[in-house]
Amino acid sequence: MDEEGNLLIKNLDTGERTSIKDIEKAFDPLYLQLSRTWERQLNESESSDSEDEEVKKLPPKEHTEDYRSLNKGAGYIKVFTRGRPTRELNNLFFVQCIQAHQGPIWCIKLNNSGRYLASCGSDYIIRVWNLCSDSQITSTKSSDVDENTHDVEGRSDVGPSKNCDVDIHSLYKKEYLNPRPLREWKGHCGDVLSLDWSKNDFLLSASIDKTVKLWHVSSDTCLGSFQHADFVICACFHPQDERVFLSGSLDEKLQLWDAVDKVVLSTTETRDVITALAITEDGRQALVGSYRGQCKVYYLKDEKGDWCIQYITQFDVRSRRGKNSRGSKISGICFSPKGDEFLVSSNDSRMRCYRLDDFSRSCKYIGHHNQSSQIYGTFYKDGSLIISGSEDKAVYIWKCPGLESTNSSGRSKLERLDCEYFVQDANLTCAIFGPVITREKDRIVIICSTQHGQIRIFENIVVGEKP
Repeated sequence: MDEEGNLLIKNLDTGERTSIKDIEKAFDPLYLQLSRTWERQLNESESSDSEDEEVKKLPPKEHTEDYRSLNKGAGYIKVFTRGRPTRELNNLFFVQCIQAHQGPIWCIKLNNSGRYLASCGSDYIIRVWNLCSDSQITSTKSSDVDENTHDVEGRSDVGPSKNCDVDIHSLYKKEYLNPRPLREWKGHCGDVLSLDWSKNDFLLSASIDKTVKLWHVSSDTCLGSFQHADFVICACFHPQDERVFLSGSLDEKLQLWDAVDKVVLSTTETRDVITALAITEDGRQALVGSYRGQCKVYYLKDEKGDWCIQYITQFDVRSRRGKNSRGSKISGICFSPKGDEFLVSSNDSRMRCYRLDDFSRSCKYIGHHNQSSQIYGTFYKDGSLIISGSEDKAVYIWKCPGLESTNSSGRSKLERLDCEYFVQDANLTCAIFGPVITREKDRIVIICSTQHGQIRIFENIVVGEKP
């Protein structure tokens, strides 16, 4: 016990003693979002052991090796596999790094056309980056690259107001993103936690300053500010009517807004902190993830076609037994490209895929670490792959089960332990697939953001291509 009577917990690896109050904060996602000591808390927090029947340990200490291999040239990223004989990423290279923000980036989001990338974080600023077209991509030949490796981490002399493109040592160095932001919006006065694009390139930003703000890529100014009673965790546009959006905040209220008239169309109490939102493509239903690991489903229109929020059902996102049976915070909800399934990420280091018709679980993805952060998984454009960041500084990729992985009843296998991953030198806050802006079909582009405010881009180079 300490002087204040708090129970102390000893870290058996380091010998350090920590108050149980600090341990609770380290695992609390809200503290992780708000705290400026995010990296220290994440490193000090103990990750819980996975359930024996579900998880096998990753290959021992393989990721401690240098993630760049000189066998295939500068910038090559070594990709590890687990339970899989082949790789989707056979020729992965580090191609670009941009110092996009000062401090952690909490969200990166591509617009529907794949032309713009928006980023936000702890510096209160939202930036929009223009993706270069096929004809605009500029490559640096190997003879033009300096022979010395450049450090891309912790560059205090590089910031968005200066040269945004951090120099890297790579055989395939290129500009995938324009290093100068297209837009820079500074309307918030707190951490910006989430972003959402509409079909016509309007952007919603949710912040701990208790507001949701509306922007458009063609304008330098804020188009509207929507005041809430508490921190706003997430907000998303209605897919069929971008004049309407849904927001969830720390006050446990789900609100449906008219963005034009700036009024609340409908509101409901969820009786739990809202941590994730998603609306089906037809706009009829909303999925709401909570801090306690429940996913609630609501109608957004009544029988007369009027806007409303009407409760339908809910289900628990958790394991049947073991320490994960208590339920953990839902960190993200993402629909598959076909729209018939949705992926739920949670703080028990699991991602579960559910069918939209009956909310039955079709698959569970295991292997990454997500115990206390806002990391969530997303799909590849054709739905064949799923990607997620991890608290162990790695990016994990799973192959979605196909027809070959169904049982006699026609249902998919319930667990996917096989995956591939690569490791970086910094904690990755987001990882998504980028649009393929070249003509080769074999290319896979991965966009990641780090706790140091960097956007890093990787590309699976077509075999046989010459720099």
